Amino acid sequence: KVDSKAIEEVMRLFVATLPETSFAKSLQKRKGTPGYKEDSMYALRTKGYDIAVQSQKLGAASNIRAVEKEIADQQQPEGVSERAFEDTKAELLSRAKFAREGAKNKSFEDVGRRLNQFAFVYTIGFNVSSALVNLSQIPLFVMPYLGGKYGYADTIAAIKQAGSLTMNAKNSLRDFYNIDLDGNISIKPDPKMSDQGYIAESMGLDEASRAKRKSVGNLADYVSGVSAYMFNHAEKFNRQNTMIAAYNLHMKKLQDDPSVTMSLAEMQEAAAAEAIYMTQEANGGAYLETGPSLAREGVGRVALMYKSYGLQMYYSMLKQVKRVFDKDLTKEERKEARKILYGLHGTALFFSGASGIPIYGAMRLLFDSFIEDDDEQDFDTMVRTTIGEGWFKGPLVAATGFDTATRTALTGLLIQENKYNPSASFEENLGFYLGGPALSTIKRAPRAYKDFAEGKYERAFENIMPTAVANAYKGLVRYPRDEGVKSRRNDVIYGDMSGADYLLKAIGISSLGETQTSDKTRVMKKIDKAVNNTRTKLSRDYYIALRENDLERLNQVLKEMGKFNQKHPAAYITPDTLKRSLKQHMRTSGGMYHGVTLSPTYRGPLLELAAAFQDLT
Repeated sequence: KVDSKAIEEVMRLFVATLPETSFAKSLQKRKGTPGYKEDSMYALRTKGYDIAVQSQKLGAASNIRAVEKEIADQQQPEGVSERAFEDTKAELLSRAKFAREGAKNKSFEDVGRRLNQFAFVYTIGFNVSSALVNLSQIPLFVMPYLGGKYGYADTIAAIKQAGSLTMNAKNSLRDFYNIDLDGNISIKPDPKMSDQGYIAESMGLDEASRAKRKSVGNLADYVSGVSAYMFNHAEKFNRQNTMIAAYNLHMKKLQDDPSVTMSLAEMQEAAAAEAIYMTQEANGGAYLETGPSLAREGVGRVALMYKSYGLQMYYSMLKQVKRVFDKDLTKEERKEARKILYGLHGTALFFSGASGIPIYGAMRLLFDSFIEDDDEQDFDTMVRTTIGEGWFKGPLVAATGFDTATRTALTGLLIQENKYNPSASFEENLGFYLGGPALSTIKRAPRAYKDFAEGKYERAFENIMPTAVANAYKGLVRYPRDEGVKSRRNDVIYGDMSGADYLLKAIGISSLGETQTSDKTRVMKKIDKAVNNTRTKLSRDYYIALRENDLERLNQVLKEMGKFNQKHPAAYITPDTLKRSLKQHMRTSGGMYHGVTLSPTYRGPLLELAAAFQDLT
């Protein structure tokens, strides 16, 4: 008369502890559920892939350990400081360990990867404009970088030839070749196009296309991989173009130099090594193992999302600056560095105007650091009103009327000001910089909820959807219906929009008129608010000094008012102004209830409510 559940538990315990359980298990009641996945294709997509990856990882780990041993056994060369040698060795060993083992905190790392995936989908994912802007990397940075080294005429021809070859290869040069287990390369008789790029690994999308597993994590991988398709291919195009052009240019340089005595094979090997190096220099390192150490795991991976490119660009430019003044280099090498810097500033000026050249960011930071009050014009405003919008935004923007300047600028690649919250607190700034794009994306949810609660369903939809979807809705639905851009209270912000404006807005590119209007109103509102706040504060300080009979403070406030009047004559504080202000302050003080201001409209009912409280004093 023992309970059936107790019998089952004893039986399970008995089966589990037997050394041989096949006979005992046959006595258990079966439910008829297969003990395996019935979908053989699922097994091939997942288990087959996993086994192949694990075998490759084992081989790669063995190779990395061999390199680690070689690094560890290296002796300090002559002429190299001990500190520099040890630091370099430690950095290389650290990267090798990360390549073998991954992040230290695996659970947190998965959270960071998911946050970055989420931010990627909501910012760049499915975004046509991001892919188009990414293609500007070739003329913006690669061309002057190679042009300063090999000459602009040869570089333009090489880039054009490389682009044609890449396009004919359907943006996948690797698929022309077979590589066997021994590393031997042969040309395929019938190459097929594949889909893989560097951005996929850095965003954690490397498993996106291999299987659609029934889990949230793998679904996120798949969605992220699909959303990155256009951006991924644009980046592949840039890298392959750079590599082919650099290879051909370096081969030509070696072949044309009579002092070079290398064989053809040696030239090809040297050109290949130079091409790989130049591709890294001019495009950045997207792999976590080769990117910045701070950006490969932990909080740094989230905070520095999209910053690896900026770090590489600044490093490449600063290295050229160093070469210009390096007396150990030849005159020709220093001249080459100058030509690269001239070219970079020239292309930046064309694509994004004065605001996009690298040195502009440093000048702006220096100038704005001396601005004491918010009621002063910032550096950007002074420059653009002096040289004109065409020179500020660049000839390309001025000619087309579409504002891509901020997205192609070689300034603000690492640290950007919070334009829409210039008076942010320490905590807000900390979140802004450490939270990265992930936090900015998450903050859209409360805004969407607020809009939804207030019945603003269209705005809620735009806030909660990825940027690509929101832009498409604005460009195809809201802007055409409203005949332009309107505020939340239905006031016209910018109404002079054409069909091309609507179409390009749908893919994420704003018209110059829209962004210029936004910039102007933002600056105007900031100054207007600062002037009025200062004016109100001075009147309040004057009233408080009078009430407290503080003559010293009263004289100080009067001096500050004099300075304010000189600086802002349109907002002049007159004696009549002070009289009206004092009367208003006295009315406010007289109507205070225990230091709290109550509106006259509802003062009576509120005082009745206060009287209802029991006084225990």
